[in-house]
Amino acid sequence: MKQPRFLLLEEVLRIHAHQIERYGGSFGVRDAGLLLSAVAAPQASFAGGFLHGTPCEMAAAYLFHLARNHPFLDGNKRAALAAALVFLELNDVSIDAPDEEL
Repeated sequence: MKQPRFLLLEEVLRIHAHQIERYGGSFGVRDAGLLLSAVAAPQASFAGGFLHGTPCEMAAAYLFHLARNHPFLDGNKRAALAAALVFLELNDVSIDAPDEEL
């Protein structure tokens, strides 16, 4: 597997802002430490390899940790799903499913 293109903190903040602009809710970070932890989670490694070994597992880590850590004032689950999908797109992984199934 080639080196994954991970999301930057600034990108996750933009993804969240876009979700709030599009669907409504409150802007802002509730806990910066939890946000940093969630953004770093997919990059976790052990013994020279990633803990999340595939791009899909890494995307799932973004989804899980952003939703679970609840770092934003509002829109955490929306931002989590959008971040996971952006990560997959950046890494040339496509999901063959209708939008309503996502």
